[in-house]
Amino acid sequence: MDYYKIFAERLNEAMDMRDISAAELSRQTNITEPMISRYRKAQYIPRRDALERLAGVLHVSARWLAGDTDNMEDNVEVFTLDVIPAEYDFIQSYRKLTRANKSLALDFVKLLLRRQHSL
Repeated sequence: MDYYKIFAERLNEAMDMRDISAAELSRQTNITEPMISRYRKAQYIPRRDALERLAGVLHVSARWLAGDTDNMEDNVEVFTLDVIPAEYDFIQSYRKLTRANKSLALDFVKLLLRRQHSL
């Protein structure tokens, strides 16, 4: 069994499903773009910690990504929210922020909520 090929196919599938670029995946996982490119070309497979980070960002099971199971969401907590399009856009924009800017965004939302409650 060619684990390199299976991993590459599943990584590409998950990235396509989540509509995430290699650059964005790199930013969110702290894995370099060249390494992600090597994964996608079946030249390398990730260490366990990198596999877990990739699976977390892509919202798939690490076991599925590694080819150990056919269940993409095995052990992945899945939940749904009823959101309007503007909320969905907000969430998508938030996910593109750096960790530092996510913190600032949350602080700003908390400030707005406090201000709203004081009116």
